Parts: sequence; C-alpha cells; structure tokens
Amino acid sequence: TGLDKCHDEINLLLQNNLTIKQLFLRQLKNVSSFVDNIKDTLRYSTIDFLSLWNCGLNDDTLKELCDYFPKNLKSLTISKNNITDKGIQSLIPYLKLSKLEILKLGNNQSINDQSLTIFDHLPQSLNTIKLEGNNIKVTDQLIVDIKEKVAKLYPNLKSIFLTQNKKISNVL
Repeated sequence: TGLDKCHDEINLLLQNNLTIKQLFLRQLKNVSSFVDNIKDTLRYSTIDFLSLWNCGLNDDTLKELCDYFPKNLKSLTISKNNITDKGIQSLIPYLKLSKLEILKLGNNQSINDQSLTIFDHLPQSLNTIKLEGNNIKVTDQLIVDIKEKVAKLYPNLKSIFLTQNKKISNVL
C-alpha cells in the first residue's frame, strides 16, 4: 500500500545515513499500521519538525507515539485529529523532556478546558502553542490566568493561539 511504501522510503533514507529534518504526514487512513511501522524510525531520527495533521490519531495512538518522538524535535503538529484531554495528558511526560519550540494542537474538537493543565508541563524552550479550533471555553479570567502562568514559568513563550474556541465573554 501507499503507507507501506512511505514507511519503506523513510527507512531507506535513514539506512543510507541521510538525515531527515522535516516529516510532514497528512491525512493518513490507516494510522495504527503506520504507527507500528514508523515508531522505531522516529525514536532514532534527527527529525526537527514533525507534522501529523489530520492523520486520524486518537488518544491511544498518540500515547503510543509519545514514547517514540525524538527528544530533539523543535516543532510538533498534532492538529485536526481525534485527540481528547486524555491524549493531552499522555503527551505531558514527553513535553517535560523535550526541546520543543512550537506545539500545534489545533482543531481537535474534543480538547476542552481540562487540557489546559498542559500549561503546567510545557518545556522551557517553547515559544508558540496553538490550541485554536478546539472546545476550550475562553473567558477573560482564563486569559489572565494563562498570562500570569506564562509570565512566571515560561519566559520564551511568546505566542498562544486560542482563537476559534468557545468564547463566552469578551477576551482581553
């Protein structure tokens, strides 16, 4: 299948000592099979940018992949999948050890306010987090709380995207 061919080509590049710095995967149909085939490739890779956009990831596949994400990733996109708050919780141990600068978790309709505990566990290197298009209730107090936490804990975090969530009051 096309998925097997993609996995084979990635492995071939790595076996020939070619460096893959960016891996963008879009709209995978059989993500479970792909996860099984690519996890070891990920673990030992030098990938800086990994995008798994609209790949049908769910909480279980995300939890499985978290053990294999390279620690040197600078950018991770897990947008437009089927991730819930449970999936976000499984991402936290990876985040604590990572060197991520950009984290994109937008358009996972089941992510809600409970996922905001992620702000207690972000890597110090993070400068951008995108949570747009989820099911987060954005309030004035939420914005104030996030700003205070970020100011104290994350001096490098400059961009937080919460647009296209549930706006239930005027946002500052």
